[in-house]
Amino acid sequence: MPFTAHIYRIDFPDGYFYIGNTKHSLDKRLQAHKNWWLKIIKLNTEVGYISKSPFEIYLRKNGWNNPTITSILECQCYDKEEKENLEFIMIRKFFYHPKNLNTVCKNEPRKDKRTKKNSLPIV
Repeated sequence: MPFTAHIYRIDFPDGYFYIGNTKHSLDKRLQAHKNWWLKIIKLNTEVGYISKSPFEIYLRKNGWNNPTITSILECQCYDKEEKENLEFIMIRKFFYHPKNLNTVCKNEPRKDKRTKKNSLPIV
């Protein structure tokens, strides 16, 4: 059964941004990111967790800093893979922007990034 998906962009006041996807409301997704950030801060303090993603590094350095969230694409999807592929297309569109905080590799689909054994370059 199809569901409404949002590909969104979180923009920070200094121009940095992050692109993601959700099937929930944008307000709910932004709150989930904030809760995740607070959890990362707690892990940094309690166990010395050091994140390596640009998004986490940015948040650790700059704090939550009142970001805004905007839907850049709203569409009907039939499964999670379709939704993530649409997100990947939008990430690739902005991949070389100097203030992009996404880490998805430019030459492979997101689903293959985790395993790397069956990844194929996108042409």
